[in-house]
Amino acid sequence: MVWCSTSGGEIVAHGREGSIRVAAAAWRGTPTGSSPSLPLPVDTRTGGRTTRLTLPGSAVSVQAPTSARTATGEVRLDADEALVASGGPVETVLRFDGPARVEPPTLTDGSGTGVGPAGGETSEPGGGEPSGPRAGTEPVPRSTVRFDTPTAVTVGFRDRTANPPMVTVPPTPAGAAAALTHASSALETLGPERSHPDRRGHPPLVAFGERDIPAAVQRATPESGIELRLPPSLTTCALAAPLAFYLGATVRVDEGRSRPRLRAPGAGIDRALPVEDGPFADAVADLLRRVFNLDCLARDRPAERLAGTGLLEQVGLDPGAVRARSPAERLAAYLETPFERIEAELPAWPLATYVDGGTRTVRCLPHLLDRLSLVYPAAASELDGSSLLRRALDGFYRGPGTALVDGTTEPAAVPADGDGVTTRSAGDVATADRLAPELRNARLHGWLADGTPIEAFKTTPTAYRNRLAAQCDREGPLDIAVVCNDTDMTGERAVADIYRDRAADLEVDVTVHGSLDRYALADLLQQPCDFVHYIGHCEREGLRCRNGYLDVADLETVRARTFFLNACGSYQQGQRLVERGSVAGAVTLTTVLDRHAATVGTAFARLLIRGVGFERALSLARQQILMGSDYAVVGDGTYALAPAASPAVLHVSEGESEGEGGFEVGQEVLSADATGRSHRSPFGRCDRLDGRPARVELSREETVALLRDRSLPVCYDGRLHWSTDLAAELTVGDT
Repeated sequence: MVWCSTSGGEIVAHGREGSIRVAAAAWRGTPTGSSPSLPLPVDTRTGGRTTRLTLPGSAVSVQAPTSARTATGEVRLDADEALVASGGPVETVLRFDGPARVEPPTLTDGSGTGVGPAGGETSEPGGGEPSGPRAGTEPVPRSTVRFDTPTAVTVGFRDRTANPPMVTVPPTPAGAAAALTHASSALETLGPERSHPDRRGHPPLVAFGERDIPAAVQRATPESGIELRLPPSLTTCALAAPLAFYLGATVRVDEGRSRPRLRAPGAGIDRALPVEDGPFADAVADLLRRVFNLDCLARDRPAERLAGTGLLEQVGLDPGAVRARSPAERLAAYLETPFERIEAELPAWPLATYVDGGTRTVRCLPHLLDRLSLVYPAAASELDGSSLLRRALDGFYRGPGTALVDGTTEPAAVPADGDGVTTRSAGDVATADRLAPELRNARLHGWLADGTPIEAFKTTPTAYRNRLAAQCDREGPLDIAVVCNDTDMTGERAVADIYRDRAADLEVDVTVHGSLDRYALADLLQQPCDFVHYIGHCEREGLRCRNGYLDVADLETVRARTFFLNACGSYQQGQRLVERGSVAGAVTLTTVLDRHAATVGTAFARLLIRGVGFERALSLARQQILMGSDYAVVGDGTYALAPAASPAVLHVSEGESEGEGGFEVGQEVLSADATGRSHRSPFGRCDRLDGRPARVELSREETVALLRDRSLPVCYDGRLHWSTDLAAELTVGDT
């Protein structure tokens, strides 16, 4: 999903992998429908008249639904053609009548913080960062489209993953192997640059039936010289999927084979892999981490200067030589590398998904591979009350704890019996039986299996289908509805102001509804809406309304894209929302206290509207209360409601030097939906891989200046703050 806004001569588009800016000379907007129609699908569009457009992107082409050609020099578009600028986080699609002149991409200054000179990085293994915050301008590839006279232009934007093709294969291990082989048709290159999400598209979707591989998919499927030979098992194919996809491997199923093997005969590779599902998944994950991270360090991208590229020298690899090798030769070199010497300096993997195998899992693999998720067999144990309490205490005291995201200053105490405690519901609340999943080494976790896990989002095939369907042509602002269906909770309607705070850089339309009846609530959920925040009660009969209950099972379709049901025991209703059309939402698993619900709701809203994904936002918000495990995400937990340039969290702690009043400041960026992305560090003159924290020692004055300059969540002194609030607190503490 992409949103765009226009201000003067600049059009800004926000996508899941970042934002772009299109400069439009002498731009004059035109009414909707009066500019040329686009022959290609887009997420959002705007129209106007201009004499010149400057587009970010490393490549420009003329595209039709069934063809494409390079665009340079004088260009005229046929009726079914559009001009497409690609290679950035969002693709730009132009339609105009008459001639235009296209100038090829050049590296120019863009807006935002900059790279700076290549030298000067110090101290950190493999190349670090100089201390202190800095700002500058970032060189980005840009193309120019010129018109002789003011010309009517339609400017559209789209996520690159919006319309993947589909392959049809038999519901057998051999069919799954064929689907995996052709999944790598989504790779734009087999070089190290495939480690950046810009060079990986959405793999083809999978349907079951008589084999049918579209000709375009067959042509795009690479020949890497690498193969995975697997036993005839759907589960084994699923566990091998992320490695097979990333390597561009040909996957073959051998009847009678029990031990999987990774082979590249031309490079002398013939490696046996474990037979059992768990060890096999671990071996696949280890191999993928090795190849992927070394690719990240070796890749060559315009304007990107990664901190830590010197780590390659520590393992005897030369970036230029690595890039010059064939995929199989590069893999052989990586397998011989003492990777363990540098592994601790590289990011933790952002996402792991736990599956129960079978055809349901195979259908979901393209969506998991789009996120480059690791895949593990699902295993879990049941949780009783004492186990839940023990885990809650452990999570509460090791997490950010008594968060101040809502601007309050008192910690959330554990209430005593009779201490004025009220709950979200006094009725018959449905409580989900929870499982303790066996989680591997990743930052976020998804559960694509039976049961209700804690510490992982519960996803389904429907959620992934809904995610693709949500990436449709849309116009207008981000549409948010706040529903307060209990008069005793009207104070929580102030959460609407949190959503409106984002209006400075993103068009947001927030409506507030009170005491809806079941028909009005049903109508709201069935109308197009980006997010519904429900505050009230939920019982076994459904969501409580002023004239009864609304059971989402009674709705044929739901068009609310995402939601938060901040009511007791809303898990089942949340699942039904996803099954009927939503992508993701936050729910509760049992009865929750009013005070805790308000705390979580406020923090979650502030994180979500800033572009933090659902699972990450809720994991931070629920750490503010003791029973945080009572909250969970259903659907695709990697999904984000709003765009963000980088969903960063700052970590601030007292400096180690006594008496100097300084702080150690770290920035962490997690992008479970764009594995391999990098971001501009707020310290020094380099980029960092998402998930690799940047740390620096700053004085109190530098820390306050850094916090004032950005609007981000901050973990400080065991609590979760907002950066601007913490800046004010530290300033007061210094007076």
